[in-house]
Amino acid sequence: KDVIQWDRLLLASSLKTGDLITYQLLKQGIVRANEILYQSLIPELEINSAIERMIADKSIIKRDEYLIYKQVWDESLAAVAAEIKNYHDANQHLVSMSLAELNSRLSMPQLLLDYTLAALVSAGKVRRHESGVKLSDYSAGLSSELENLRKRVIESLSQKSGGMATRDEIMALDKEAKKVYTYLKQNGLIVDIGGS
Repeated sequence: KDVIQWDRLLLASSLKTGDLITYQLLKQGIVRANEILYQSLIPELEINSAIERMIADKSIIKRDEYLIYKQVWDESLAAVAAEIKNYHDANQHLVSMSLAELNSRLSMPQLLLDYTLAALVSAGKVRRHESGVKLSDYSAGLSSELENLRKRVIESLSQKSGGMATRDEIMALDKEAKKVYTYLKQNGLIVDIGGS
């Protein structure tokens, strides 16, 4: 970490416009193009020329009016995909990861996360599902124990008048019933007419 900080300080002290742009983008993650070095004494024409060169040589990425350093962009894509995969691995009964959960696990500006998710969705690597996201090649599943419990829940529902049971009745079947209930609901196999 100290080495990274030192490298950034060296960049900032070089006084080359491109290095100063790189420093600001590394420090902030994402910056509006017209706000890059806006408090510096460097002429706007020089700043804009440096930005155009850096976009042309692909060292920075432009999304709408925002600039992202390519290394930060690549790290963001990898970090988001890795967090979603880790979540799937730990919660195999859930179809998707909520955006709030993803946001809480990452320390990146919200706007950068939004652009990163949009890029992963556009590339077909991630799909949106209800109010969450999932890796495109992922499908939720149940362990053999939870699959047995799923059968018990379905059997219990089929024995009820009209195939209906309260959530409390389902939860009373087993301490792991909440996982099965969530799995069934997220996969559209049951409908919660209570709306939650």
